[in-house]
Amino acid sequence: MRVYCKCKNVMTNHCDPNDTEYFVFSENQKNVVINHALPFIDALDIPEPEYTVFRCDKCGRIVIFDDKNNYVATYIEEQ
Repeated sequence: MRVYCKCKNVMTNHCDPNDTEYFVFSENQKNVVINHALPFIDALDIPEPEYTVFRCDKCGRIVIFDDKNNYVATYIEEQ
């Protein structure tokens, strides 16, 4: 996925791993993962995240997408 930040920086998740893309889990999703983690966790037990977040490495903006890659919101750090 390629995302264009308002500062004109191009953010992409094509490299794996990367420092641009973050996954956000709810508290309930986290508990599901923890409860399945004993004694070990299978990657297939990890639920899909509700949100994907891209963080611009130039200006720090946060761009949020839902689980269908629909735009949700953009936030910028306060100065």
